Amino acid sequence: MRFIHLNKAADLQALSQQLGSGNSSALAQIKKLNPHLNLAKLELGSMLLLPEGSELGTGKAAGGDSLAAFQAQAQAGLAALSQRARLQAETLKTEKQDLSSALKSAGLKRLQEGDPALKKQLESAAVQAAADQKSAEATAKQLEAMDKLLSTELGRMGKFLG
Repeated sequence: MRFIHLNKAADLQALSQQLGSGNSSALAQIKKLNPHLNLAKLELGSMLLLPEGSELGTGKAAGGDSLAAFQAQAQAGLAALSQRARLQAETLKTEKQDLSSALKSAGLKRLQEGDPALKKQLESAAVQAAADQKSAEATAKQLEAMDKLLSTELGRMGKFLG
């Protein structure tokens, strides 16, 4: 099995030119191998499986260096997302602490006592800040779990492809 990793968005016509084939049977084979993709509009980063022994272009053999490169790229992307999620969670934690400190100030307490609507709005803001922080922390944990799963699954794929 061979594959290509698209470095730019493409459509069926561009794909045909890239692979050097206008052969409709070859393109039908590609459609059959890639039912998960919309060949009319291929997105940047799509992985396209190619049939072995066809006249289609110069795809890379699945496995080996190309799989390792894909794994490194995918893990780097997930690591970057995870880092951003952790930073967001820390930022939200700091903002929640700042909000909590502000709500405890004497001046704001006096304002809240005189304005029940303001008090309700501030309480709602504190609850939302806590929910946002919790959501960001959960997202960071999910991304870390995805990174571990990706590593495991790509390792298994590498063994399968030899």
